[in-house]
Amino acid sequence: MARHLALAGLLVAIVGASIVAQQAAGIPGISPQQTQALTELTAAIAPLADAAAAARDRLVAATLTVPRSAAAISAGADALKAAERTLAVARADAFSALQSSPARFAPGQVAALVAIGGSFLRAAGRGGN
Repeated sequence: MARHLALAGLLVAIVGASIVAQQAAGIPGISPQQTQALTELTAAIAPLADAAAAARDRLVAATLTVPRSAAAISAGADALKAAERTLAVARADAFSALQSSPARFAPGQVAALVAIGGSFLRAAGRGGN
């Protein structure tokens, strides 16, 4: 747990520096309070995005295995579905909390957030969602 907190803190620092350099990933009119809230959302979902990416990698590996294993492909697809569902629910819960706070995003900011994948992970070069 302490390791995850340390990694989340490091991610927040990295993402924070990246945000300043990239004008908050193109989100129009984003305030410092909104940037902080989105940075916290990003840190919260990062481990889940990593888990989904790992599940996706395992599924790709299963599809490229010879001889072909329908069971391995099915298991990989099920694992990816579960990881993506967990990530989606966590992102939705975190965003709902953000939208209930003083850091609420305006509709145009939400559209920009959707365009960058729903967090600062892509903007930070992590490639996750």
